[in-house]
Amino acid sequence: MKNILLLILFVALLFSSQNLSFFFTVQFASYLSKEEAKKLFDSLPKEIKKDSYVTKYGDYFVFRYANEQSREKATLHLNKIKNIGFSDAFVVESASWRVEKAINWQVETKKKIKKQIVKKAKKTLVQAKKSLKHYKDIDPFVYNRLLYEADKKAAQKDYAGSIRGYEELLEYSEDKTFLLINLFYLYNSH
Repeated sequence: MKNILLLILFVALLFSSQNLSFFFTVQFASYLSKEEAKKLFDSLPKEIKKDSYVTKYGDYFVFRYANEQSREKATLHLNKIKNIGFSDAFVVESASWRVEKAINWQVETKKKIKKQIVKKAKKTLVQAKKSLKHYKDIDPFVYNRLLYEADKKAAQKDYAGSIRGYEELLEYSEDKTFLLINLFYLYNSH
């Protein structure tokens, strides 16, 4: 009897010390293979991926979507998940610590994208340096100032002003690759 009381006390202390909260979520897939799970995660639509997470549960990589305080709200998400093709999805009750231990592939994906952007930026910078060697009828300092202003306007999301700046610079540069890349990006940004 004494051992049972100690066990109950231990469990109560454990739960209170972890400040556990419970919620309802939609479980829509599970895989034994990390590679297969990663493939699925990468192929999820953006609107699903942003609220999805993967946890390791035993030997399985378990996919879950959204966290709600009530089963009814989670059921609304369940219908959304089933409509995109996960017909075996179901609502489960889960604890907050499972989310904290989620595999954060979104962060890994963002890091991968950031590396790709940096790689492209370095390549573009090399092209820009080449284009700076080919001035026509303009002082290099004036050209650089105009380029700086166009870049600054793009950073401030003044796309129209930035486009005007790059288009003006097109007149003065023989190697237009760098400018055309920036214009292409700006035309597609707004």
